[in-house]
Amino acid sequence: MIPLHKRASSFLALGWLLLQLGTVVHAAELEGTEETPSTSSINGQVSGALDASGLSVILESSSLLMESSLDALGQFSFEALPAGEYVVKLSGYGYDLGAAQNVALAEDESASLDFEISPLSSDGFLFEWKDDASSGGTEISSYINQPLEVTLLGAVESIGEGNYHQYLWNEFSILLSDTSVHWNQEHAYRLLETFHQLMDDFLADGLMPSVWELSNDEIENDVTVEQVGEEMRVVLSHRVFTYASPLIAEVEGKRGTYFSKRLHHACLRFLAEGEMGRSRLERVLENRFGVQVSGLDYTSLTQWTTGETADRFQPFHMEELIQIINTFEEMPEGFHKIPNLKYLARRQTGMDHPLYPSAPAVAWTSLEDGYIEFVDTAFTSISADYLHRLIIHEKAHFIYGVLLSDALLEA
Repeated sequence: MIPLHKRASSFLALGWLLLQLGTVVHAAELEGTEETPSTSSINGQVSGALDASGLSVILESSSLLMESSLDALGQFSFEALPAGEYVVKLSGYGYDLGAAQNVALAEDESASLDFEISPLSSDGFLFEWKDDASSGGTEISSYINQPLEVTLLGAVESIGEGNYHQYLWNEFSILLSDTSVHWNQEHAYRLLETFHQLMDDFLADGLMPSVWELSNDEIENDVTVEQVGEEMRVVLSHRVFTYASPLIAEVEGKRGTYFSKRLHHACLRFLAEGEMGRSRLERVLENRFGVQVSGLDYTSLTQWTTGETADRFQPFHMEELIQIINTFEEMPEGFHKIPNLKYLARRQTGMDHPLYPSAPAVAWTSLEDGYIEFVDTAFTSISADYLHRLIIHEKAHFIYGVLLSDALLEA
């Protein structure tokens, strides 16, 4: 609710702006639709390998990320694929792997690909990264004779030879374990980019070393996190990598971006664990969205609104912060930081808003240091879908009142 603007006009303006920027479609909606089984397939042959055991083939599209090993003859196959655009590339070490290949696959069509590779010299170390149509590019590297080993959770583990595997360990103390499901280059790249998005150098310094495993099982909230001594064990659902890279698509005739934030949301829950969990979430809110939720001077904050003191407010619960961050993240990046939206406040549980008793949240947009205040019923009533819509609704008032020019509003 807002005391200063008409809600209908604010949503009309916001809707117009969203249409100009491109339609945002959540992959969760797409993932819930039933698809007709397809008999399309992509198969191929890899020639030139002395030993195919260390090589694999990665296939990715707007909705899939798959990996296949090579058989004894150097052949691979991906079956039951839906029609669409695909990128297929090789992954492994000790060979010049060549470039990724693009495939446009129609319904009930089969495509055949040939890859020609050649061994790299065993004299010295060679590393090369090539940008291509895949999300993470293609790495070409000679073998690492002595892989780096670390001791985590009481076991000696080898850090994967992939460049992104190394970066995850060096920057965030994350070790990818192949105990259950293999972490390929694309998995590692997308996880690394998500942590770059979420964290800064100060946050990374406080992270415990952690071992991450992929699982094919369904997991609540896509991730489990367990602290074992001074280290963390993380199990991540492989489903978070569906739509994990931003993609351009046409939906109902409108060209825009659609993507899933499941990987982002799972990583955020990992950051929320431990003694520093709350401070990490607060830093994400400050750094990525420009809002502060702790250390507020409530007397000063409310002097031009409700005129109250700190005893009328309380800290957000951790799950509430997670839901707010996740919802903010779903909005276009141009709406992440909004001038005048400086603070988020939560009223004491059981206390209604003094001016608008039935309102679950109120946005104060006319202040230079504007804020959104939430009542406990915002987080406990109806459904998670209602909460997400409410958070977007309140932030939309700031978009209308601060970001949109008079000329745009009059158009």
